[in-house]
Amino acid sequence: MSESTTARETGDTLAKHRFDPRDRHLILAHVGIAVGALLIGAVAGLLQVVERAGWVQLPGGINYYQMLTVHGVLLALVFTTFFIFAYLYAGLARTLDGQLIQSSRTLAWIGYGMMTLGTVLALVHILTNDASVLYTFYPPLHAAPWFYVGLALLVVGSWLASVVVILNYIRWRKKNKGEHSPLFAYMALAIVILWLHASLFVAIEVVVQLIPWAFGWVDRVNVSLSRTLFWYFGHALVYFWLLPAYIYWYVNIPQIIGGKIFSSSLPRLTFILFILFSIPVGLHHQLNDPGVESFWKYLQVTLTMAVVVPTLITAFSILATFEMTGRDKGAKGLFGWVKKLPWKDVRFFTPFVAMAIFIVGGAGGVVQASYQLNQLVHNTWFITGHFHMTLASTVGLTYFAALYWMIPIMRNRKLTPGLNRLGIIQTVT
Repeated sequence: MSESTTARETGDTLAKHRFDPRDRHLILAHVGIAVGALLIGAVAGLLQVVERAGWVQLPGGINYYQMLTVHGVLLALVFTTFFIFAYLYAGLARTLDGQLIQSSRTLAWIGYGMMTLGTVLALVHILTNDASVLYTFYPPLHAAPWFYVGLALLVVGSWLASVVVILNYIRWRKKNKGEHSPLFAYMALAIVILWLHASLFVAIEVVVQLIPWAFGWVDRVNVSLSRTLFWYFGHALVYFWLLPAYIYWYVNIPQIIGGKIFSSSLPRLTFILFILFSIPVGLHHQLNDPGVESFWKYLQVTLTMAVVVPTLITAFSILATFEMTGRDKGAKGLFGWVKKLPWKDVRFFTPFVAMAIFIVGGAGGVVQASYQLNQLVHNTWFITGHFHMTLASTVGLTYFAALYWMIPIMRNRKLTPGLNRLGIIQTVT
């Protein structure tokens, strides 16, 4: 492997150049909405917990399902979408010629505007208690029509953001014919391919079914079809959240620990497998739905179990990277390499905790994907626990680590020891 290729695979080029101010403003604008959505959604989550526990009585005009919808929509749809594209833009600007192409910046700002407008429309109608339909929002629950319009704007805006990723990748390929794509860019392209395909089906649900129904243009919708369209998107959404975390594990962490990735081929294979396996398995969320034939449920369970394969490949690759780096630094013995890892660096410690939690969260997913065990845990707190172990813990912590890496670089600064300690405290708590 050439020196330049090695640098790309370890993520060194992610910190090689200064950010163009135009890219920095674009990325920080996305981060701002993401962090704002995280704050409001977290407060809503806290309110719903204390209300459900009976510790407080929410004031008039505020109810449990309203707060649950704020919590779910802002964290599952808004926070993740804005942060993911901020992170992808940052990585692409560093790995593909040092900046985004100007035409794509314009498109990115249009997409940002549409997503922001859609978020505001949806949030306003949730806060006025006209759209307490949870983040799944499928019928027979009924929301104000402009809530669905807001969701449509959020999705279409994300499509424009996806095109930005594609345009920058295509430009790099044209200028560097015959070269291997930088690992970050390759993975970013895989993510938007997955997203464009999966989100198309929820867009069909919202635009073709829910908006006409909400405005009263049609009297009824096919509820079973709505659920299927949502979950075709809904499970791929989980991997839309998770795969940027995988990028951080594969690309940023080797740079942070002072090593190089164990293999460049395995992560590329992993992302291809996720595209193949993760998109069509949403029906496993409908194992207890009477309108789905048993054959399709069996097929979905089988495909879901196949998703374990790229997950195990990732676990092997990341641990191999850790051990190889530790031994390059002089580690001896079976587990001596563990001591060589930078445990006091929040950019490593936080995602490592996320990885450890994902072991439990992923195992919970296997339980739910089993048709027989699903009968036991369906509609129990087990489902909530699994969901929060993957999104709130694994994904959320890794996103924080990405912010600890990304913000100082964009500001041409270093993470101070004091902020590093605060980050570790935040991770532990």
